[in-house]
Order: sequence, then structure tokens, then C-alpha cells
Amino acid sequence: MKLELGFGVGVDFSVGPFSACASYTQAQSILMQDGVFGLGITSTMRAHVNLVAVSADLYLEAKLMVVGGTCKPNAHGAHSNAGTTIWAYAAVRIAIHLSIFLVCNIGVEEEAYWENKMNGGECLLDQMAELV
Repeated sequence: MKLELGFGVGVDFSVGPFSACASYTQAQSILMQDGVFGLGITSTMRAHVNLVAVSADLYLEAKLMVVGGTCKPNAHGAHSNAGTTIWAYAAVRIAIHLSIFLVCNIGVEEEAYWENKMNGGECLLDQMAELV
């Protein structure tokens, strides 16, 4: 079971043919599974600027989750690793798109993640949580 609670705020600004809008959202999550408990946070920012001949989009997302507990059973129903394990997982994604006269489109998207076993336990991260 995963419970998420979030909030967001946005602005929209237009003057004649020019416009800009931006939004920020944040969500906190609690993960509860058999023998596993986790806390996480996700922040997302989006922005769009339209200057008639040129438009730009920005997307930025950051995630952090800490998961602790025992391993899920393997395919045979037995726990493959014993003991409690604590994992920390962080991910950042950024995407930028620029369009000039609807002819020249430039886009860049990058993603990076980090994971760390905090206590030296034996469980693998994918045995404890499904991170998308």
C-alpha cells in the first residue's frame, strides 16, 4: 500500500500574444508492505514561456525515498536474505525544450539517480520497493 499526500501552486501570466506559466507540486508518500516501511518526497517544477516566435519548456523533478525492512519472498516463497536493511534512493530529472518559429526544435532530457544501503543489510533495493 502506498499513501501519497501533496499540494501544488501555479501562476499564469499573459500580455497580448505573450504568455508564461509555471507550477510547483510536492507530494509526500508513505510505503507499507509486508515487512517494509518507507517515507518519500517528490517535488516537481514546470515552466512554459511563449514569445510567439520562440517558446520554451522546463521540467524539473526530484525524488527522495528511504525504505527499511526485510526482503520480500522469492519465487519459491522463501526469504532469500535475512535481516533488516535500510536503503536511501534519490533521483533527479530535468528536461528542456526550445522551439524557434516552429521549425527548429531543440530538446534535452537528463536523469540521474543515487542509491545507498545505509546499514549493510542483505536485501536488494528491488526486493523491498518498486521505484518507478
